[in-house]
Amino acid sequence: MSDSGYPVVPSDSKTNDPAMQVLAHGLHWNETTWDRNRGNVEGVALTNAIRTGATAQSSDIVNYNHRGAMFTLNYSTGGTSNLIMMRVQGKDEALSDTYYNIFSTVTLSATGSASYTVYPGVSAGAAAALVSSGSANHVLPRTFRVQVIQSGTSLTANFGVGYSMIV
Repeated sequence: MSDSGYPVVPSDSKTNDPAMQVLAHGLHWNETTWDRNRGNVEGVALTNAIRTGATAQSSDIVNYNHRGAMFTLNYSTGGTSNLIMMRVQGKDEALSDTYYNIFSTVTLSATGSASYTVYPGVSAGAAAALVSSGSANHVLPRTFRVQVIQSGTSLTANFGVGYSMIV
């Protein structure tokens, strides 16, 4: 019960008030507030769309309590001689707000879907084998983003990236 006499409802970004003694089970402390414990979470980093330009990137994605994620890149050509590459980048929020590469695919030229896993303890796939699937032995940081880089003679392609964060 809170000081007002009403039950306290679990939610994200809860401050460390006295009611947290009741709610602390199933919550994780993020150095500022408490966050709810979550199961697997599905999301869209980049919606399927025709894009023109060398680089497209998602906004920051917050990882509340997941160790890794599976990413699916859906790609169909929008021009000629297109090449495409996907990266998962972590963000150093503690010091510099800069991004660093966690995982990069090889350059893809074929259309279709490709799935990639970033999770601690999985066998890292050889770079040359990452055309339709691959993996990286890495922990998913608290804040990350997905970046897709196009190259070739025509910088127009139809692509999107979905993800499933896994505990």
